[in-house]
Amino acid sequence: MELDKIHDKAAYNQALQQDPEYVHDEEFRLLFLRTDDMNPRMAALRIVRHFQMKLGLFGSENLTKTITQDDLDKEDMEALYSGHARILPSKDRAGRTINLQIMGQGAQTKAKLRRSFYNAMRNTQSLQRGVVVVIYGLRNETALNQELSWKFPRIQEALPIRVVAVHMC
Repeated sequence: MELDKIHDKAAYNQALQQDPEYVHDEEFRLLFLRTDDMNPRMAALRIVRHFQMKLGLFGSENLTKTITQDDLDKEDMEALYSGHARILPSKDRAGRTINLQIMGQGAQTKAKLRRSFYNAMRNTQSLQRGVVVVIYGLRNETALNQELSWKFPRIQEALPIRVVAVHMC
């Protein structure tokens, strides 16, 4: 099994000890396999990253549970309902989900990452064909958050999401 070949997987091992049924759930694992075109090695890496990211964002008490709005704090909820990140109601011509990110002032980096994690895991059924990300507002110098721009690709590597295109305006 590919997961056995990965050595640095402390968060995965912690999740496995907490709730083996959650970690071994077939539907959960299929999300990651589908994202990585049924490549077991890549899916295993994504699962390990998923638990590392989830542990860092939500703590060990939420490691083996589905994140709900009840798990989000006040700042996370403000980030969620700010309108700065939305999944548009319509799809593109290829039937892909469109994720609109409006850059600007707002919530702290951790709240934005927690919002993104929550949104992604909540909308996994609509992500079969991949996601198109549209980032608007890059011309605004104050909108660029270097910490977020470094961490955002890390969260994409930890979620069962296939980003097929990124458009920056």
